[in-house]
Amino acid sequence: MSISCIKKIKNEMEEIEKESDKFISPEKYYIVHLKFENYNKETSPPNQIKNLGKLFLTRNPLHQPLSVYTFEDEFSLIFSCVDENSDHYQHGSQQKIISEYVSYISNELSISSVRCSIIEFFSQIQIISYFTLKIYTNARKFILYTSNKKITEEDVNNKTFSELIDQLKEYGHDWVDTPNEMKFGVFLKLKKQNEKYIVSTLSENFDARHTQKYITYIFGSYA
Repeated sequence: MSISCIKKIKNEMEEIEKESDKFISPEKYYIVHLKFENYNKETSPPNQIKNLGKLFLTRNPLHQPLSVYTFEDEFSLIFSCVDENSDHYQHGSQQKIISEYVSYISNELSISSVRCSIIEFFSQIQIISYFTLKIYTNARKFILYTSNKKITEEDVNNKTFSELIDQLKEYGHDWVDTPNEMKFGVFLKLKKQNEKYIVSTLSENFDARHTQKYITYIFGSYA
């Protein structure tokens, strides 16, 4: 086979490989979503998930999320759009970004089973809407788990939040006294304070009347 023929085939194969990948456009925001399979929160060290969330904020200066949301065994790493003349990390290759995170978690954190996906968004408002729904869903998931399934999935899907909270209280669990981080998950973000960086937190049920507050928190600068 001639060198020119080999080069032609090589170029064709490289193009096929590229077309098989999905690349995040510069104008898109995106979330890297991680879920640990078979994670046992009952036997895990205290605050392990929250500490891992803090780790993701700083582990890679070249791919530093604006904020990280954690709930139970899940993480959502939030990344901004970039200038139109720039590329996202790894040129926006979803395959490379996902492979890097799965490899890191498997090798460095010794967690053998993890799911990773990327979700793209056109705007900050879309991301706030995404988390409004996610927090709503997670809070109901928490109620289901806390009741030891005395509250059924049908209850969770069909009853109002107030009805579920009243029902939970009948089984000896006070919603008001339960920490927000357990009920709603928690957002983690680097903030500069007195010339030092600290990790600030936000944990509450998102309210559509306060959308600008959430945008400022998640997408605001580190300063």
